[in-house]
Amino acid sequence: PKEDEAFDRVYKEKGMIMCLCSRVASGRVVRSPGLARRGFVAGDNLQPWKARVLLALALTKTSNADEIQRMFDTY
Repeated sequence: PKEDEAFDRVYKEKGMIMCLCSRVASGRVVRSPGLARRGFVAGDNLQPWKARVLLALALTKTSNADEIQRMFDTY
């Protein structure tokens, strides 16, 4: 949708990395090909506040979404 395109354009222009997480008691958030194409990172089974810490640490090393996703998959 057009809203997604506008959102994607704004966060990419600002160099932001978006991380998707879930706040339910259990469950995983996986990175679909569509989300990967848009540059999103999946938080897997991390709670949002833990994913925020990992994302902050990852951003000290790289701003590449694929490399950050590798870090999320590893840790």
